[in-house]
Amino acid sequence: MTSTYSTHKHQSDKDLLRRLASGILTLKLQAQDGVRGDEASATAVRAARTDLADLLGEFHQYADAHNHLRPEFDLDVTLSGLAQRFVCVNPSDVQDRLAELARVRSRLSDPAQPLRDRDFILLDGLQSLLEEETAEGVRSLYRF
Repeated sequence: MTSTYSTHKHQSDKDLLRRLASGILTLKLQAQDGVRGDEASATAVRAARTDLADLLGEFHQYADAHNHLRPEFDLDVTLSGLAQRFVCVNPSDVQDRLAELARVRSRLSDPAQPLRDRDFILLDGLQSLLEEETAEGVRSLYRF
């Protein structure tokens, strides 16, 4: 049972990390004019913005639940693990960091609003936490 859980969690972590990293990379390239103005690129940027906004919305619920010790949101093992790491970074400023992520989500949801450098720093920080969670999953899976 534990092995099945570990395998599922590891795969979920990897999938979410791939999703997050891909979205961030697309938006960084667009911000640096690395993505051309063709329709396929514009579609990729819109999709990345929408996907990241959705992910941040889901994540906000999990992080808030972990911060307030409400276990009813512990349904998605990946978001739950990431939320727990997010809260543990500095429990005293979780609400401020969640508010910052909510502002990033708002900008992502509105294609007319450009992302700021600080937005990318926050997204990179979230990706870093997820990389830590994924690495821990690998160690757990292979008993390192």
